Amino acid sequence: MKNRLVWNSFLAFLLVVVASSCTRDNGLPADISALLLTHDIAVRTAGFQAPLSSRAGFIYIDRNVDVETKIVRAFRLEKIDSGDRRFERYGEQIRAAPLSMWGIAGRPTSLRLKNGSQFEYLYLVATASQTYVFAEYAYG
Repeated sequence: MKNRLVWNSFLAFLLVVVASSCTRDNGLPADISALLLTHDIAVRTAGFQAPLSSRAGFIYIDRNVDVETKIVRAFRLEKIDSGDRRFERYGEQIRAAPLSMWGIAGRPTSLRLKNGSQFEYLYLVATASQTYVFAEYAYG
């Protein structure tokens, strides 16, 4: 009886650990959303990819050209040509063909977070149905 109680307790603990690890991320989705909010751009994230083992990742939202325009203007993103290697690199990480891409890199002050952290870059990739916002935490 005692062994069964220990086993059931262990299984319950294991279930909690596995379930909670499925929703973990590296903090990037919340930081991207918070950064956008500093410019009065509120987004409803449809999903994200931000593994715990990485400093980089992205969020995606349902496509909204007005929101895209606000992000491009607020962060002074520059248009990236479809022949640019970044267009291909970030396009490979999403499930749809990119229509356009905008970005800024080199730790601009506009990508400083309220907690003192900094993004190295911010890229916006638009597809027919979604908008992706890529970022990576800067070193140091």
